[in-house]
Amino acid sequence: MEKGPTPGLWSALLILAMLSGIGSWVVPDFCRTSYECPEYTLLNQNADFEERLYVETLWMTAKVRSTSNADLSEGFWKLDKFRKGNNVQGRTVPCKTWPAIITVRQGEDYGSEPEVSVSWFFVPGTQLPLPLDTSISMEVRPAGKVYVRIFSGTASQSKALATAVELGEMLTLAGKTFEAHRYTGAFYDSPWDILRVHHNEIWINAAQHEQGS
Repeated sequence: MEKGPTPGLWSALLILAMLSGIGSWVVPDFCRTSYECPEYTLLNQNADFEERLYVETLWMTAKVRSTSNADLSEGFWKLDKFRKGNNVQGRTVPCKTWPAIITVRQGEDYGSEPEVSVSWFFVPGTQLPLPLDTSISMEVRPAGKVYVRIFSGTASQSKALATAVELGEMLTLAGKTFEAHRYTGAFYDSPWDILRVHHNEIWINAAQHEQGS
């Protein structure tokens, strides 16, 4: 009659199983089951914001003229064309990922126009062909600490901006230092999907001297 593992062996196997899960990426619910999202470690969380440490991420980015709906839509349309074959190889690029992001960098001079871009996330390691449209380019965002405030519902420019202002105020009250002239809106649902409660986020990068803390 065969004997099963001894109690000591069971303990060793259990410890090994627990250790094998340490540091592994647990996909958050808002990313959905069959999609891929940028990996991060949750460092801290409170009622106002989260503090995340992201790994290096890969994006395709289109510069746009403004945050108007027409300009943002044009930027995402260019990225969609790139994905569907408007590139030097004429091939479709897999992109079952979230989020789509809008990044706004405010000019430091009074009255200067902001720099605006839209981006799609691609799984790191994806071999991206060169685009035919010179207004879009590959972007690698380095690993780093990001402060995040979540808001739900159908996203709008006014709500995203208000959330960015709120997050900046909360970070200041918490004694955090951050990139005050730049924020990113991250959106994990199609605007045409009316059956889901939309998950949206505002990202603000920690200041450079806080990245290692």
